[in-house]
Amino acid sequence: MTESDLSSWSTDYLGRMVKICRQRVREAQEAFAASQQEERRMRKQLARTEDDEAYARRLADELEAMQIELRRRTIAAVVESEVTL
Repeated sequence: MTESDLSSWSTDYLGRMVKICRQRVREAQEAFAASQQEERRMRKQLARTEDDEAYARRLADELEAMQIELRRRTIAAVVESEVTL
């Protein structure tokens, strides 16, 4: 839209168009802010999910280490009992 287009509009019409445009800008800004807020919420949720996943992996690793140690001790106990027989 050029200035020559606007110059043909009446002052009343121009005022109404300004009001409509301001409302559209406000709505667009609110929608953008809402989408930014939703994106931040999703990033936080993703971070929590990644933290939960890392925690689960750590627990699984610890469980595996405990099972290996338990097997090692069981084998050592069996070998020791056979030696003493």
